[in-house]
Amino acid sequence: MKVALKVLGACLVFLSGIAVLQAQIVTVGDVQIDHPWARPLPAISKIGAVYMTIKNSGVKNDSLVSGSSPVSERVELHTHIHENGMMMMRPVEQIEVPAGGEAALEPGGLHLMLIGLNRPMTEGEEFRLTLRFEHAGEVELTVKIGQP
Repeated sequence: MKVALKVLGACLVFLSGIAVLQAQIVTVGDVQIDHPWARPLPAISKIGAVYMTIKNSGVKNDSLVSGSSPVSERVELHTHIHENGMMMMRPVEQIEVPAGGEAALEPGGLHLMLIGLNRPMTEGEEFRLTLRFEHAGEVELTVKIGQP
């Protein structure tokens, strides 16, 4: 009986993990957005960043061209570059998502900047984010605040 309960418990933990993973994957056209997340920040912060993996299962290249969110005045596409021995963030016009490939938005690389935050980024909370792709169109998703 104890073994059966342990197995049942392990199955429930596994299945709840699957549900969480599935809840963090959103698809629009040939584009799949996987695990969008943002770091928690102190209430005084006016900028934040969003990370995710964007996959393109199609045969045509696509690009992330813009974003918006009710938690900030604007959303910008950014990258990190090395300039004069320092790491600097710079806006980019679009983020390419190659056909059959992916774009990783991660700390120290490509990311979305939330400029003019109007609320704290509190661990465990969520917020809405709308992304616009050149070919796949527009998609709204939920961003979880906390480590992936």
